[in-house]
Amino acid sequence: MSKLYYAIPKKMFDTNIFLRNVSKWDGVNHEKRGENTIYLWLENESTRGIDVTDEGDKIEIRTTVLSNHHDYQLANWAAEALWEEFGCSFQDEDDNHLKPPEIIDLSKTASMMEFDYNTTKILALNVNELEIFGPHRQVYIGKDLISKIESFEDDATEQLELAIRHIQYDIPRPAGNYMQIDTPTGPKTVNTLWLDKRQIITKYDYLAINLNDDRLILITNDDLKTIMPQKWQLLDEYTIDAEPLNNDEIKVLLEKALPMDRYKELA
Repeated sequence: MSKLYYAIPKKMFDTNIFLRNVSKWDGVNHEKRGENTIYLWLENESTRGIDVTDEGDKIEIRTTVLSNHHDYQLANWAAEALWEEFGCSFQDEDDNHLKPPEIIDLSKTASMMEFDYNTTKILALNVNELEIFGPHRQVYIGKDLISKIESFEDDATEQLELAIRHIQYDIPRPAGNYMQIDTPTGPKTVNTLWLDKRQIITKYDYLAINLNDDRLILITNDDLKTIMPQKWQLLDEYTIDAEPLNNDEIKVLLEKALPMDRYKELA
């Protein structure tokens, strides 16, 4: 569910020249993704960011589902830089001519975002949860998040945008305390939970809780959602902002988790 825009250069595209332009844009970050793709996002604002890919005879600008106004504005900035530096002409994926520098009509971004929300809602409620990638981490959109958003009186599209941005920018990056285990059904990822420390919990095959007696309890994200302490916040379908627990709170959680132990599934 991407939208593609193509720039056809009159002069040979030079990544360094393009990135010099990018460096002048306030708040815009970039990173190389693959050999020919530059990923751009507006820090604290973008929900998805954009890809600019050198395809030899043309340069592709890609926006993706649930992009917000800032992402579409960023696509226009990229188009303007390509137009000024390389004399590009532009067309969409249906070969319709686009007039630079604004190849996207920013007055229509609200309706584009609403369309994306409605499409996402239908898929999340009737098919399966969706995993989308933002500038810093994945966001999981499913029945729980849609239900939460729909319960607010405010505009649902705006609420989803705020939820995505909160997950991207307002919480710590997840710690890399996970491991991969070979099982009869294939490799599984296991994330260790540190209950006495704040932790951002994301989606894994299993979550491991240490019982302090050389044993682990293994549960799933879905298991944890049914027993998580009230002080923890479920930010999307799986991402949890887990505040530190005291000894009594840890004891209660362990008592609830023990009957759910899935350790034997790894045997």
